[in-house]
Amino acid sequence: MQAKLLGVGHLLLRSGRRALATTVFRSHLPDVQYPTEISYPAYLLEACDRFADRTAVVCAASGRRISYADLRAATVAASSGLAKLRFARGDTMCIFSGNFPDYPAAMLAIMRCGGVLTTASPDFTASELARQLRDCRTKFLLTTKDKLPVAAEAAKASGVVKEVFLTEDSEPGTRRFADLFEDDGSCDPSGSFQVDQANDVAAILYSSGTTGLPKGVMLTHRNLVANIEQTLETMGDLPDERLIGVLPFYHVYGQVVVLGFNFRRGYQLSVMSRFEPVRFLETLQNHRITLAHIVPPILLFLAGHPLVDKFDLSALRRVFCGAAPLKAETEDSFRRRFPHTDLAQGWGMTEISPIGTVTPPPWSPLRKAKRGSAGMLVPSVEMRVADTQTGADLGPNQSGQLFVRGVNLMRGYFENPQATRESIDADGWFATGDVGHIDEDGYLFISDRLKELIKVKGLQVAPAELEALLLECPDVTDAGVVARPDERAGELPVAFVVRREGSLASEADIQRWVAERVAPHKRLEGGVRFIDAVPKAASGKILRKRLRDVLAEEAAATAAAGEQN
Repeated sequence: MQAKLLGVGHLLLRSGRRALATTVFRSHLPDVQYPTEISYPAYLLEACDRFADRTAVVCAASGRRISYADLRAATVAASSGLAKLRFARGDTMCIFSGNFPDYPAAMLAIMRCGGVLTTASPDFTASELARQLRDCRTKFLLTTKDKLPVAAEAAKASGVVKEVFLTEDSEPGTRRFADLFEDDGSCDPSGSFQVDQANDVAAILYSSGTTGLPKGVMLTHRNLVANIEQTLETMGDLPDERLIGVLPFYHVYGQVVVLGFNFRRGYQLSVMSRFEPVRFLETLQNHRITLAHIVPPILLFLAGHPLVDKFDLSALRRVFCGAAPLKAETEDSFRRRFPHTDLAQGWGMTEISPIGTVTPPPWSPLRKAKRGSAGMLVPSVEMRVADTQTGADLGPNQSGQLFVRGVNLMRGYFENPQATRESIDADGWFATGDVGHIDEDGYLFISDRLKELIKVKGLQVAPAELEALLLECPDVTDAGVVARPDERAGELPVAFVVRREGSLASEADIQRWVAERVAPHKRLEGGVRFIDAVPKAASGKILRKRLRDVLAEEAAATAAAGEQN
């Protein structure tokens, strides 16, 4: 039976494997039509042909410009060069660096060989990088000169990396990736195999999912092609858009939404190596940026920092904010400061390639003023909202755990069938671990998170990873890690630690020990609390709610003391 619910799109009442009827929310827009026989790199190179004379990339630091024709030529040449080095279908290559102008060509060349791209944060330590390289069996590693010491140590420790490339420089024991852009193309791999769009993996990107250590998310060529088409349908199009590439390309938001969306539309992208406040504002002003994809900490900076007033940002027409929840107060502050800039939000996950919802553009009849909303479902994505206690399906304006399915849902976690089964049920529904509701107009609101994941400035931190590391510390016998809310970072990791008998280690000692072994966003900036025992269930699972309750009591006491003063 099918019924239509006014203002929410289609509410499907289905019988199936569940005893209760299933309430399914769908997009107000028709299902997306996407090319089904084309690989992801071919899909983007098709756009390069269409916009050959336009500028694809501008280096914010040097001013170097790369046309769409140049991007295509560099991709084809590099894929031939990689093929000559016996990089073939199914092989994995990791890019371990910040953003750089040739990142898109390197990414597409890897995939054009039938290879699998994996990316790693340039802030990783050697042990963090080695673990990822080993996990997805990385054959080639591309990095920059400043990251070579870490990359070389990690490559050796992994035991799987065969070649290390530097982007521009040449050092003993490495190859120069820029030389591949000069290849004669005589070993073009594109005609040597047929991509199975639905099953061939284009990228393995790492996510903690709802629990545990980071896992390799397998995104197929179809996942990526479909999600860009879904996003294009929802975000709308304006002529002569100029984007800023400040989000890290190793992150799914920067890699798929910023790069893929941008190139398919034929827009111009100004690439920054990383976020630096003054350079960011200079780029917005001098490049006349019209569209910015950012995360909440950057939006908070734009909304409140006095430095912003010194720059002319009048060209900025649209801002999209995602990767982490945005406080309503920050949203209000931004709108007051930028009354002529449209602010839109989105929700997604690495596992859905990554976009699930987007605020419709201001000219859409679906656009409504919805403070705090993450937007509406993109086409061809279905969502259920289930009671967190009973699992029963809920209707509009009822809050529960979000489940999604669609053509953009990952193939699964790399070589981790158990985690895949625990996340995706027999009917194809993926348990997101996010809690929220869809209102009567089809707008999504995120209110909580069931999953253990901590989000620091939009970057994932897995508590289990920090807990395992803390257990290696000679001063620690047990530990539990949870998130503490933070105005600027969104959340910060806090460790509850049981000291080894006789240890005199201080909070600073534990923080310093961890900081030496992890990327900056994983450091225990939220603090360390010493306790007698970590609360656990009979199964041994850490009772994180009790730890969060301690932090809530601390915050309440601090607030009360402030009021008295």
